[in-house]
Amino acid sequence: NRAEFRKIISDRKRNMQKTMLRCMSDSMYVRVDIVGHVKNFCDVNGIKYCCAPFEADSQLVQLEQDGIVDGVIAEDTDLIVLGIKLLVCKLHPINVKKASEKGKCQIIKVPETTPGIQHLSQEVKVFCAMMLGNDYFKRPRNYGVKRVRTIADRITNNEATLEDEEAKALSMVDIDPQDYITAKGQLLQPPVFHI
Repeated sequence: NRAEFRKIISDRKRNMQKTMLRCMSDSMYVRVDIVGHVKNFCDVNGIKYCCAPFEADSQLVQLEQDGIVDGVIAEDTDLIVLGIKLLVCKLHPINVKKASEKGKCQIIKVPETTPGIQHLSQEVKVFCAMMLGNDYFKRPRNYGVKRVRTIADRITNNEATLEDEEAKALSMVDIDPQDYITAKGQLLQPPVFHI
């Protein structure tokens, strides 16, 4: 029966996609062996690369500021607060619900003079970068670029305090206070290489 055959094929395809997604999520973490293979591949093929001494976000921003790259492809929108000028994110190469979304991405170009950003204190910039997302803990729900920008402006205009906003954000997600302190320290003093 043709209908049964199609159903079997469809079920197998769906199960294969689930297995692929599970394998992808298991391999998301950077492992030493993967780093070694990538570096070896680059060496063999004459591809220049740079290893960040710690958090890669700060190194990526520095590469752009030093004029080595024109922009950055990353999923971390906290790069905007850290000073990136051109960010390509929200890549949809596969596994999207709508076929029309496949292959699309979002390009964020930050103007040279973004109102508010240059007036933020370093502490507020760090807070905004953390709320937009980093490698230490999950980003609080509903903290996107627009909302964080609004909060930053309110703090700058003395309409809100950093302490209140931190308390609200931390209450929205299960964050280990020690992880928060570690992240804050690393984002305040990110080690970078000048190439």
